Amino acid sequence: MPGRDNPVSLDARGEVTPSGGTVASSRGELTVSLPAGAVTSVHTLVVRDRGFPTLTRQGGSKVRPLVAFDVELTDAAGRKASGQLGREATITLDFAEIDLGNIVPQSLTFFTLDEATGRWQAVPGQLDYNGKKMVARTSHFSGWAVGGDTSASIVPNVEAAQTSLFTRSAEMAIELKLPPGLAGLVPRLVLKYSSAAVNRSEVNDFWSYMDVQGSWVGLGWSLDLGAITARHKDTGYELFAISLGGIVDRILRKNTQPLTEDWYSQRESFAKIEHIVGDAEHWWVTTKDGTKYRFGYIAGEGGDAMGDPTNTGSRQESGYIFDNGPRTYNYRWLLDRIEDTNGNVVTIEYEGTRASISAGGATTDMSIES
Repeated sequence: MPGRDNPVSLDARGEVTPSGGTVASSRGELTVSLPAGAVTSVHTLVVRDRGFPTLTRQGGSKVRPLVAFDVELTDAAGRKASGQLGREATITLDFAEIDLGNIVPQSLTFFTLDEATGRWQAVPGQLDYNGKKMVARTSHFSGWAVGGDTSASIVPNVEAAQTSLFTRSAEMAIELKLPPGLAGLVPRLVLKYSSAAVNRSEVNDFWSYMDVQGSWVGLGWSLDLGAITARHKDTGYELFAISLGGIVDRILRKNTQPLTEDWYSQRESFAKIEHIVGDAEHWWVTTKDGTKYRFGYIAGEGGDAMGDPTNTGSRQESGYIFDNGPRTYNYRWLLDRIEDTNGNVVTIEYEGTRASISAGGATTDMSIES
């Protein structure tokens, strides 16, 4: 018989000692394990089904509960234990035999009840999608729940068209919701339009690079997960900029080491920006929440700032420039990896398209990734 709102009952009861102990539900879907040293005397560990709470992610999106339960420790006199455990306990949910309905498995996340505020908060954990298991660690017991995003919520919606008060341009956006990855990790993908975007291609003079402005999704439109871009002169890079989530800004070099250059955004974003030079040239950006983003990594290949030919396969875009002869330069490094603080990873692949554009007697080869 299911318990409360749970599709299966997770009720369990058992004894734990200073040497540790494990309690499991009758069919093994839920196990709670305490290592040696977690408690200093014999306690009873109890797991009880509870009704589904209202769960939301940090951004406000609703989460559909899958299971909910209370975990409680009582001493020999039946008194509820309080305070922190001596060592972290492990909570494991095996969802192989649990009907997920329309919940996206990769989005499953642990939540715990903050008894001080009465709010449910997402808890870092590990999700083994292939093994159909998820694990969380905790130093205290309270109310717990597991939930995820539903497939019905992954539907594009159009934000109302608006006018920028700064540029006076017409703007609109369509957010394309992607299936969440491990522990709900998901990149933000938005199709944007701005009438302020330059929508033509031109050559300033024969020795200048082609300034191609129309994107692969249409004039004035943009669709990408994030990128670091460079504008070139004949003598090398002129300026760099980053577009990543809420960071859209010029970036500046702070200092240079043998294999790494440290950069920072012109408007302080508290992001750590590193340019890895040499072979396999790429960028790392670590935001203030600890999430790491990698741009333009191609194992074993890369182009440097002064004109080595770039790899035109995936994750980097290159153009053609004259610098004592024709050479190719990286002008755009695309987001290819996201890693959260728990080691959950999203990788992104791109398919390259090459094109040749002629004007003013010069022909330019462009490598565009999509």
